[in-house]
Amino acid sequence: RLDANKNVKLEVVLKFKIGDPVNEGKVKFTVDGKSYTVKVKDGVASKSIKLDNANSKQYTATFLGTKNINAQTVTGKIA
Repeated sequence: RLDANKNVKLEVVLKFKIGDPVNEGKVKFTVDGKSYTVKVKDGVASKSIKLDNANSKQYTATFLGTKNINAQTVTGKIA
């Protein structure tokens, strides 16, 4: 999500198949060659960053996995 000051909030919501939030592990966000790793809390991992030109930038969000949950990666474009 991009605001007028060129700040982007990267956020993923992590839930188990039964709908309960994931409350462990970390997510690594990668945008424009830079990576940011944040902890998952109450099923959410988020990071605000500043980009000069965020239009159509690709991002990757990787849940790094834990001993109980497998790693998973999603990609997309910042709108």
